[in-house]
Amino acid sequence: MSLSILYKEDDNGYLALSYEPFLQKTIMHIEFKKWNLQECRRYRELWVVIKKCLKEKGITELYSLCDSDKEVKFNKFWGFKDTGYKAQTDSGIKFILKLEL
Repeated sequence: MSLSILYKEDDNGYLALSYEPFLQKTIMHIEFKKWNLQECRRYRELWVVIKKCLKEKGITELYSLCDSDKEVKFNKFWGFKDTGYKAQTDSGIKFILKLEL
């Protein structure tokens, strides 16, 4: 899997996209280490800009594959909604969430 990094902070994490052939969908990958109210506000502001850029590139939907209820909750913070579906991957069963831009 090849990640296309959209945003990165060297000491904190990244936001990236990949294309998953088994789903034929674009998947978002997020990993940020710092979580507090101030950082969440900053992430929300950043997310507005990133979504606008994605729309301008013709991307209308993103998916996220989550291992746990905690990851589902984290992805809902970004606006993803549970599809009610699961996918079997090499690393196990994943909850599939979707975001329409």
